[in-house]
Amino acid sequence: METQPIINYVDIESIKKTFGDDPEILNEFMELFLKHFPSDIAKLVKAYQEKNTEQIFTIAHNLKTTVSSLKRDTLLLEPLRIIEQFRFNSAIDWHTIAYNIAILTSAEEKVLKDIKTLQGNLFT
Repeated sequence: METQPIINYVDIESIKKTFGDDPEILNEFMELFLKHFPSDIAKLVKAYQEKNTEQIFTIAHNLKTTVSSLKRDTLLLEPLRIIEQFRFNSAIDWHTIAYNIAILTSAEEKVLKDIKTLQGNLFT
């Protein structure tokens, strides 16, 4: 039986590189991430459903900045880059955008779980 690779979207060392070693500051970032990431993903889905290109691109850009703090080469970046590339393209490929939004939504639960695990380890 073949085992599935473990995908880690979060790396504490990458977060520390951005925010430093102070557990209080790290915890604050993680709390903000836990609060905003799900709503940002929901807003991205809604913007897609409404075909609101400006909102899609703005949210993707903002999420790209946020998730890059989680891990240097997090797998969350590529779908956001792909979505954002259509900002400068007159022909928007809605299928590709939908596919990449689906990647993000399917990763959401694992990302939040990884963050909560790291939070639990901050003060131990």
